Amino acid sequence: MGSNRKRLPKRTLRRRRILLPYFDEDPSPPPVALARALDDKCGIIVLGLVHVPGDHSLSEATGKIQTLRTRLRGMLRGQPGILRLEQHASHNPEFEIAAYAAEHDIDLILLRLPEGLTRAQAILRSLL
Repeated sequence: MGSNRKRLPKRTLRRRRILLPYFDEDPSPPPVALARALDDKCGIIVLGLVHVPGDHSLSEATGKIQTLRTRLRGMLRGQPGILRLEQHASHNPEFEIAAYAAEHDIDLILLRLPEGLTRAQAILRSLL
């Protein structure tokens, strides 16, 4: 049946903005800083997306975002706990995180989740 777990409305989750200090300290352009953050192997998970100014067109960026979201869904469905995205970032360090936020009003949400992946999966399921 239903779950007894109390859920925040999606709008509330989407509106929450969590920025890591990494971005304040790194002088690199945001996409490069994001790629480095994802590549540092400490469990940073992208839960939302923010528009980053760049040369990519809206349609190109949207395509990349849809691909990323599809990969996240697949990871949640099949493989236990493989939620880090550092392998994608390291192959494409200029990866643009853009467009999806403009369409769905989502800010950048990055979490470090030392308490484990169960909470990460719950949050991701509520957003995807």
